[in-house]
Amino acid sequence: MVDAAEAGEEERPGGWRRVLIPIENFTHAEGEILRLRARVEVLSPPGLREQIATTARASAALYG
Repeated sequence: MVDAAEAGEEERPGGWRRVLIPIENFTHAEGEILRLRARVEVLSPPGLREQIATTARASAALYG
């Protein structure tokens, strides 16, 4: 993922950068992305974005 981040667009306001990261499947991608916590936002594909949102909501409910 570091290579993808470095190859991404120029940094945007707030320090964000849009990158394309190749993934093998949603399950693997979810684990990798969740490790980055709030430092990353998935824009697409929509199915992966929703899967991560569901997991994040479940974690937030658990920890209140």
